[in-house]
Amino acid sequence: MTKKEKDLLSRIQKLHSEIIKNTKNSLNRAIRLGTILDTQKKNLGHGNFTRWANSSLPFSERTGQRYMSVFHHKDDIKQANITSLYEAYKLLSNYGSYAMTRKREEMKQRRRDFAAQETKFQNPRTWENKVICGDCLSIMEKMIKKMSGKYSCVITSPPYNANFDYGKKYNDSLPYEDYLEWLLKPFPYYSKLLRTGGRVIYNIGAMVQNNNRNEGGDYNHQLITDLTYRVRNDFPEFKHLTTYIWDKGNKGKNPLNCRWGSFCSPESPVSRINHEYIVIWCKDSFILENETGGEIDITEDEFKEWTWSIWTITSNNVGIHPCTYPRELVKRLIKLYTYKNDFVLDPFSGIGTTGIVAQSLKRKYTCIEINPNYCQEAKKKLKD
Repeated sequence: MTKKEKDLLSRIQKLHSEIIKNTKNSLNRAIRLGTILDTQKKNLGHGNFTRWANSSLPFSERTGQRYMSVFHHKDDIKQANITSLYEAYKLLSNYGSYAMTRKREEMKQRRRDFAAQETKFQNPRTWENKVICGDCLSIMEKMIKKMSGKYSCVITSPPYNANFDYGKKYNDSLPYEDYLEWLLKPFPYYSKLLRTGGRVIYNIGAMVQNNNRNEGGDYNHQLITDLTYRVRNDFPEFKHLTTYIWDKGNKGKNPLNCRWGSFCSPESPVSRINHEYIVIWCKDSFILENETGGEIDITEDEFKEWTWSIWTITSNNVGIHPCTYPRELVKRLIKLYTYKNDFVLDPFSGIGTTGIVAQSLKRKYTCIEINPNYCQEAKKKLKD
C-alpha cells in the first residue's frame, strides 16, 4: 500500500470515528467523507469501487454508499433545513417521496400564479364551437333564447371542493351543504338547453372530506349518494341512466397520500381513494334520437369494451390546470352518448379538454369557464 493510499484511509477512518463519537457536527463530516469516497470512486473507474471498499474501508460498502448519498444530496438536505445526520438519513430513505413533494409544490405554485394572472378575454357573439368566459349560470341564462333544446349532452367535471386554487373568482372550499347546493344550480338550465333524451354526464369525486367528523355524521361525505338523491327529488325530468367507476390506475396511487386512518392498526383504517365516478342522467327519456342523421362512429370493439362498468384510464395531470380529466375518458363518453354533428356543452371547461375532443370527433361544442386564463389556454389548444 502506498503512502498516498495510507493517508487516504487514515482520513476516512478519522472522519468515520468522529461521526460515530460526536453527533454535533456529524452531518458536515459525513458530507466531507462522502466527497472523499465519491472522488475515490471516480478515480478507481467503473466497477472497481465495490472491490476496493470491501477490502480497504473500515466499514461496509453500504455505509460508504450512504456517505456518498449524503454528499450527492447535500443541497436538498440544506434546503430542508436539516442539521442532523440522523434526519438526513431519514430524508434520503424516503427521498423519492421528498422529491415528489417538492416537485408537486413547485407545480402548485406555477398553477396558482397562472390562475391569478390579470387577463382580459373577449367573448364571441355566438355559441357554436366557442369558448365563453364567465359564470356558467349567467352564460347559460343568455344561451337559452337561441340554444334551447339544441344540446345532446353535457359532459363536465365540476370543481371538487378539495381546496384547489382555480383563481380568485371561485372558492373551492365551501361547507359541504353549500357545495352540494352549488352542484345542483345548473340543472334547471340543463333542462332547457338539452333536447329530449339529452344526457348530463358528471365526472365527480368519490367523496368529500368531512372536516367536522368528530361532531357526528359519516367519516367522509358520500357525495355520489347525496347528489343522485337530490337530483332524483329536485329534478324529476332527469332519470339516472348509469354510473361508471373511473379507476385511475397506478399513477393515481399517489405515495404522498397518507389518509389511511390508523396506520398498520385495526383501530380505524380507511381506504385511500384511487377512483372517481361518472354519473349519467337522461332528460325525460332514455332514448336519444338521431335528429340530424349524424354518423355513429363507435366501433363494435369499442362498444363492447367501454360498456363495462369500470374504466381503467391512467390519470397523469401535469398541465397548468390543477384538475383535468384525460382525453381518453371524454372520447369514450362522446362516442358512446352522442352522434356526429351533435352539440356538446361543458359548463366547467377548464382548459377545454371536452371541446378539444369534441372537435376532433366532429361534434359541435360550447365551453364555459370562469377563469379567463384557462379560457385563453383552451382557445389556444383548440386552435392548435
